[in-house]
Amino acid sequence: MNRAGLLLEAQQPETSPERLLWLATEKDREVRRLARANPRFPAAHRAALDLADSVPGLLDPLQLNLLARLGPWAARIAARHDQTTDDTLVELVLAGYAQQVLLFQPKRRTPWLLEQARHRPALLTFLCEGRRVPWPLRHAAQRLRQSGVSGAHAAPAPSGEEQDPVARLRATLLDRTTGPFLSAEDIALIQGNRRLQSLAARHPFFPLALLQWLDGQQPDGQARETILRQLEHLALASKLLTGYAEHGTWEERAAVARNPHLPGDSLDRLTRDEDWWVRAASAENPNATPEALERLAGDPEHVTVRECVAAHPHTPGPVLVVLAQDGEPTVRAAVARNPSTPPEALDRLSCDTKFGTREAVAAHALTSPDTLQVLAQDANERVRLVARTRSGALNEAQVQAALATRRRNVKLALGLTPAPPPSLLVTLAHDRHPRVRAQTAWNPHLPTELLKTLTADPELEVRRVASALNPDTPADQLAFLPRYDARVRQALSRNLSAPAPVLEELSDDALLDVRLGVVLNVSAPGGALERRLPEQPLRPDIRRHPRYAGRVQRKLHELELHEAEQPDASPDSLQALSQSDAVKVRRAVAIHAHSSTETLLGLAADDNEKIRLAVVSREAELAVSVQQLLAADRSEDVRLRLVRRLDLHLDVLLMIARNIDEGETVLTEVAQHPAVTPDALGMLAVHRFWRVRQIVARHPATPLPTLLALAQDPQEEVLKGILRNPMCTPAVMHRMVHQPKMRLELAHHSLADHTVLEALAFDGQYERFLRVHSWTKRLPPRISSAPLLDRWRAWSRQQASRRAAKDLHVLIAVIEHPAASPKAVQFARRLDHVEIHAAVERRQLTLQAGREEPHD
Repeated sequence: MNRAGLLLEAQQPETSPERLLWLATEKDREVRRLARANPRFPAAHRAALDLADSVPGLLDPLQLNLLARLGPWAARIAARHDQTTDDTLVELVLAGYAQQVLLFQPKRRTPWLLEQARHRPALLTFLCEGRRVPWPLRHAAQRLRQSGVSGAHAAPAPSGEEQDPVARLRATLLDRTTGPFLSAEDIALIQGNRRLQSLAARHPFFPLALLQWLDGQQPDGQARETILRQLEHLALASKLLTGYAEHGTWEERAAVARNPHLPGDSLDRLTRDEDWWVRAASAENPNATPEALERLAGDPEHVTVRECVAAHPHTPGPVLVVLAQDGEPTVRAAVARNPSTPPEALDRLSCDTKFGTREAVAAHALTSPDTLQVLAQDANERVRLVARTRSGALNEAQVQAALATRRRNVKLALGLTPAPPPSLLVTLAHDRHPRVRAQTAWNPHLPTELLKTLTADPELEVRRVASALNPDTPADQLAFLPRYDARVRQALSRNLSAPAPVLEELSDDALLDVRLGVVLNVSAPGGALERRLPEQPLRPDIRRHPRYAGRVQRKLHELELHEAEQPDASPDSLQALSQSDAVKVRRAVAIHAHSSTETLLGLAADDNEKIRLAVVSREAELAVSVQQLLAADRSEDVRLRLVRRLDLHLDVLLMIARNIDEGETVLTEVAQHPAVTPDALGMLAVHRFWRVRQIVARHPATPLPTLLALAQDPQEEVLKGILRNPMCTPAVMHRMVHQPKMRLELAHHSLADHTVLEALAFDGQYERFLRVHSWTKRLPPRISSAPLLDRWRAWSRQQASRRAAKDLHVLIAVIEHPAASPKAVQFARRLDHVEIHAAVERRQLTLQAGREEPHD
């Protein structure tokens, strides 16, 4: 299993105690530490392992016997210890540690092993056939077996074994995981042996004083490189580091300038060093201050200084914005890779001529979504791959294909995907590049076990980011973490254990992501939220905060109302204000003249009726889309106010008119609207409310087909409305002659013509009588004057008069109507009534007066 798998297994709560015991004695120090920290680790063995790790010389034989049965690290300690028993050593030899036993057990070398093999056939077989057994020992064991175990004597040890101290020291110097423990004899051996000196010069933890002696023996050799590495990385004494910073060569000053353990005053002096290389090295120190970096950003001597400043995460944002416009491509590329670079600088660098810079922008955590969309269409394939990798969730095959590229920017992009698989986070958390591990540390999906692993990372920047996000980090440590790195501030803003003063300070951070993290942090104090109230993009998250209710809510409502009432408020600002949870704010937005159609559409769908009423009552013109939404509103008051608007669109008007479920009040307003069309009136004419049909009947724009249809309406008021319509025609009236209640109205109507009047006075039986009467007059006199025929004529006239009695007033109006034809009058006179005779006389007088008028 690889190292990442071992680290993850050591942290898993389901790992068995037996497996944890084995992992606690693995070669890898971090695996050992995590396994011992696991709650399921057997407590009975903790003391022996802690002793082996700190003071192995105090181990007793029983503890050594236990270690010999565990992992390689524990087995090596048991193989080297002088208190290990013979039986335990034999077990170690059989487990493959013969070389360790031979090198570190001066009293139990080859003769001792051969003597043990005489009585242990399994050991003899292993020594003769084991591939990991040194050849001299294997050859001696084979000779022993050939000569017979009982009578043979062990072969003398090879002459090379007389050099045991040198071989042991050589093995010690080859083990470069820890510092060597050297005795005076060991130092004397090194001083007298060139090969040992070569090994010592390469040991990363070799004592510095001896390395200086080696450097004096071979100037500017390997020892010199090891000295510089120690000055750069090891936690040496402050006095020693300060001495090198003040009196060392330019190489030593540059190495010390990068050491994170260098005191701050010494580092500040090195930022002003006369040598530009030393100044550049000081800009690489993890503890460099923003003030020093800002000063170094203007260094005129060499571009390397600016490049180092551009790459440092403590460099202030405004300085990075300036360096993003630097003429040197390497400086711009360093800015693009800097995790603290603000979004505005990244937007500028997304158009850089170098594809490597654009690729770094695509992999940056603070790159805006709009910029990512542009880079996803970049001409360079590598830039497109990184930008598109961040766009959505990836399956396992896509993740493995991306990891196969082995490019750092691709790994950074993978860590920023919306929902990275757990296996991917494990891989990224153990990546060789510190920036990948640091970015993985503040991934919200990172398991707690991996986060704890990263808090012990060898790189300081990774440890800081992981510690800033770890809720188990003590509050006092979180308070004193340097907050120059944007990743540290982002992590602190999300940490539920972050102290209130830290969150209040971060609420004023220059990066929106940090301020948003504070707002989303349920532990953020109310003061931190209040300071962010003027920032509209953060308000939705502030409203979801547990501490929003109360003082923060009141202050936000006052601020939003003030903004919404400003006459010059922008449409974008009003759009954001329309999301307020205050009714008075949304109402102010609804009536504002600058509110966009998109904003009004959202408010027109508001759950609160007051807001929708405010939208429909605004003085400014309403877009058609908003009117259509309001036309389907569940509130009749809203729809009623809509149809009273003079700017009501025709499509909306027709939409309401054709709604068969619409209320009477709304439809009445629609029928009376100034913009109502004949088509709309035709739709309204079929509604169930007679008042609506009455208004349609009286409307001058009602088309003739609609009036003809309404003429058959059973409601008297509708029919009267038709007669009051100036566009009512005789054809429409003719449809109404059979409506009993309308006959008198028709007879008096000024627009009634002779056909209407004839229809009003018509009697079918009387018409048949007149035809028969006319025929009988053409008969001979003796027949036409027959008494029987006369009696029939009198009886027929009497019956016709009796039937017409109910239409007395109608027939009088027909006789007196100017447009009445002789036929209409003839039919009307069938009624034998004094008032009919009087009406006929009045008509004759009127006609006579009309004939005499021209002579006058």
